[in-house]
Amino acid sequence: METPTPMSLMSCLFLVDDPRRAGYARRHDLQEILTIAVCAVLCDMNTFEEVAFWAPPRSDTTPKPPTPRSMPLISP
Repeated sequence: METPTPMSLMSCLFLVDDPRRAGYARRHDLQEILTIAVCAVLCDMNTFEEVAFWAPPRSDTTPKPPTPRSMPLISP
């Protein structure tokens, strides 16, 4: 059995399809939401309220996390 090639967290989250309706008011990218949720859970935030308290508010000047298309390729 072959060992799968490791992927970064952002690469994995980029593969998740966004189930929200197209054109509907989307204020945040799904990958941003999932990244915040994963990081919050790793920091022992266990409820939606704790995640919301833990996550900083996003402003228009907050840089977006890199997407797999914009990340440099790094060889192991």
